[in-house]
Amino acid sequence: MRKILVGILVLLSTLTVAAQPRTGYFVESFTLNHRMNPSFAPRQGYVGIPVLSNIDLNINSNLGASTLLYPLDNGRLGLFLHPEVTSDEFLGQLSKQNYLDAVVGLDVINVGFYTGKSSFWTLDAGVNIAVKTSLPYELFQFLKEGMNGKQEFYQMDNLGAAADVYGYVSLGYSSNLDKLVKGLRIGAKAKFLVGMMNVYAQYETLNLSMSSQKWSVSGIGAGRILGGGLNFTYDSETGGVNGIELDPSALGVGGLGAAFDFGIQYRISEGCILDGLRFSAAVLDLGFISYYADKATFVKSDGAVEYNGFENITDGEAAINEQLDDLLNRAMGLVTFKKQESEGDQMVYLSTKVNAGIDYTFLKNKMNVGILYSGAYSKLRDKHEFMVSFNYAPKDWFDVALSYSFMNTRSSLGWLLTFTPNKGMNFFIGSDYTAFKFTPQGIPVDKAFIGLNLGMSVPIGGKRAR
Repeated sequence: MRKILVGILVLLSTLTVAAQPRTGYFVESFTLNHRMNPSFAPRQGYVGIPVLSNIDLNINSNLGASTLLYPLDNGRLGLFLHPEVTSDEFLGQLSKQNYLDAVVGLDVINVGFYTGKSSFWTLDAGVNIAVKTSLPYELFQFLKEGMNGKQEFYQMDNLGAAADVYGYVSLGYSSNLDKLVKGLRIGAKAKFLVGMMNVYAQYETLNLSMSSQKWSVSGIGAGRILGGGLNFTYDSETGGVNGIELDPSALGVGGLGAAFDFGIQYRISEGCILDGLRFSAAVLDLGFISYYADKATFVKSDGAVEYNGFENITDGEAAINEQLDDLLNRAMGLVTFKKQESEGDQMVYLSTKVNAGIDYTFLKNKMNVGILYSGAYSKLRDKHEFMVSFNYAPKDWFDVALSYSFMNTRSSLGWLLTFTPNKGMNFFIGSDYTAFKFTPQGIPVDKAFIGLNLGMSVPIGGKRAR
């Protein structure tokens, strides 16, 4: 069991996360800022280059290489489980709740264009893959110390993982409402969703009590696989889930759904000192996917097991350790997930996101400062972050933005360069989280917040004034 959990941690620490660079939220020329607020519109229409219109390489975790890997006496690196790594050295770096997340997006269609004076339309199609984990402190404490430390009781709350794969086609529209309220603009997007796969497993609580007199294990949890392509595998003795296997022949449509984005902005332009001050807010991914009943597998864990002694130990310490490891595996197997019956279609809600910002434009629309709140809400964990940014346009076709994010595990610097000529090729490159120290394998040494966002598109139509 320990080997499986450690393997998962090391694998997830190398995954990437895809998201729109929030550093570009207040940049008028950024072609994809409407994805963070559908009331936004870039200064010019565009046609994205398939696959290359939005490439995101990011890691999002409050763990890093310095948390999992340590220098040993022989000059090599070792995992936190190595006996040369002390418990205090390792556990002192952990938070109460730890996570390793990955979200990968692929754009197939990416088009935006103006009609009339202010109406802006978008058409997007692509695939989203999201993985989220919730890893309590006590899990790492158990992996590191087991029953060799001072701790005899481990209570692991909210231990889980979730994965979601779906395709989408979205149509967006935004327009000024100056006739109603001067400076007001609204926007919305409707998304048609094709669910391919949804996997979820979580222990609300998992308790392990280990002493020389008695061992006990109990857990309450649930899991599911919706859609095709993955199947649970089961232990022949206990009947509990012991893994997941890939079945490529079963990949395909598992369900259908819909979602909506809504955005609003209001900019003051009354001939006073506050001209250029803008308020904006958006709610994204309000929607669901309904998976077909014949493509749903449910498992549940609600059991306990207790051991009051050990027998037939005659071959010394090595045999004792071997029996203890075998016993722990069997005990965990008895409280692991077991298959349950399910009825009807299953509805899964998307992870809803919220953006709210205030920014001020000055120096003849060449400079802008702003503060942005971003929130993401999911079953495993909510995430909240604030970002302050400074944007400067030294040329009409070039914007540079700098940001500083905080309240998201750690603070980090961000940057974005946007090139938007009237003709030719649009290009942007940037990162919300910038790491400065890496291992030779390219893994961030500190907390694993790092990203690289870039994309290319072809401009169409005339360019609006700033």
